[in-house]
Amino acid sequence: METGEIAEKRGKREEADRIDSLRLPSPPQPLPPPPLPLGRPRLQARSSSRAAQADLSPYDPEGSSSVSKLGCGEAFCSVLSGGGSPTCAHDDPCKFTATYGDGSSATGYYVTDLLSYNQVSEDHKTRLASANVTFGCASKQTGASSVGIEGLMGFGQANSSTISQLASSGKVRKIFAHCLDTIKGGGIFAVGNVVEPKVKMTPLIPKMLHYNVNLTSIDVGGKMLRLPLTMFQTREKSGTIIDSGTTLAYLPEIAYKRLIDQIFSDHQNLTLTTSTDNFTCFSYSESMDDAFPVVTFNFEMNVTLEVKPHDYFFKNKDVWCIGWQNNGDKDAILLGDITLSNRLVIYDLENQAVGWTDYDCSSSIKVEDDTSKAVNSIDAHALPYDPPSSASILEIGRSILLVPLVFLLHLHN
Repeated sequence: METGEIAEKRGKREEADRIDSLRLPSPPQPLPPPPLPLGRPRLQARSSSRAAQADLSPYDPEGSSSVSKLGCGEAFCSVLSGGGSPTCAHDDPCKFTATYGDGSSATGYYVTDLLSYNQVSEDHKTRLASANVTFGCASKQTGASSVGIEGLMGFGQANSSTISQLASSGKVRKIFAHCLDTIKGGGIFAVGNVVEPKVKMTPLIPKMLHYNVNLTSIDVGGKMLRLPLTMFQTREKSGTIIDSGTTLAYLPEIAYKRLIDQIFSDHQNLTLTTSTDNFTCFSYSESMDDAFPVVTFNFEMNVTLEVKPHDYFFKNKDVWCIGWQNNGDKDAILLGDITLSNRLVIYDLENQAVGWTDYDCSSSIKVEDDTSKAVNSIDAHALPYDPPSSASILEIGRSILLVPLVFLLHLHN
C-alpha cells in the first residue's frame, strides 16, 4: 500500500462491507485481491507484456459493457496529471506513466468502470454492490520485478486515489484501516469508523501528499539514537512517512548506520555478508527476540511504534537478513510493512491523523454505522493459501504488497 506517490527502491443507513474478492467490469470478471499501494489505482491490461509472462488474470477492458476511456480533455484527466494541462489532443485517451525507484515502469491509459464487491448487509451476510472508479489500465510494464500482480489499488490522499473517489461520490467516509497478518496469512482492510480496538492517534502533517508524521526520536533497546535535528523536519522530500506500499523500512544513511551499530553492539563477533539479493545477512541459531533489541519510533502525542527483532529480521534460506535499508543521502524515513504488520493501522483522513495498535489480524474488528450507531463485528477472512516465508514476501524495489488481504468497506447506502 503506497501512501501517496511513493515508489520503493525502492440519513441513509450505513452498512459494513467485506470484499472477499473484487470484480471488474460488467459482466464481472473475478480478480484476486490486489496489492494496496496508497497512491493511484492501476490494473494490468490483458495485453500487458508482464501479464503474458506470468499466470495472471488481467483486467480486459474490451470485455466490459460498462467501461469508458477517460478523454484527455476531461477535467479528471487534469487532476490525474497533477493539475496541469495534459500534453495530448482533446479526444485522445488520458495516458499515464508510473516510474519506480528501481527503474521499472508502467504505461497505459485511464478508464472508468464499475468496481464490484461483496457488501456486508448484516453480520456475516453479504450482497453484491458496485461503484464507478477511474483507474489506470497498464498496457506495458518494464523492469526487473519477478512477481506478477493483477494490479494496485490506490488509497492515498490524492484526489485520484480510490478512497478519494469513493468518498467524493458519497460512498464511503475518508477513514480506513489495514491489518496485515504475516503469521497466518490474509488480513483485514476496512473503510469506515473502526471503534474496536481502540487506537492512539498521532497527527498527520498538513498539506502533504504522503502520510507524513512527526517523529521525535528513535530508541534502540531503550537507548535514544543521537541524530541531527534536521532528520525530524518535514519538507517536500524529507520527513517520516507511514507507507504500507513499501515492503521494508528505509532510513537516511546516518540514521541507518547508527541504528545498525546499536542493534549489533552486543554481537561484534557476527560476520555480516551481502547476499545475492543485496541484503546484509548473518548466521544465527538462537532466539532473535531474546538476543537483539527492540527498535522504538517515538511520535507526536506520545505515540510509539515498537519494532521487534522478528519483525526487522527475515529468514533467507539458512541465514537471517536485515530489513532496515540504507536510504543513502535521501532525508526521508519510510516505515513499511516490516514495521506495520500484525497491528491494526487506522488512517483518519477526515481528522488528519494516523494510529496503530498491536493486533491479531486473524480476529475481528468492530465498525460503527454513523447513522444508526449500530456496531458490527467483522471477521478477517481465512484465505486458502500457505503463508509464504519471510524472504518470499519481500518484492524489493517495488511498492507492492504480496500479503493477501480481505477488504472491508463501510458504505453509505
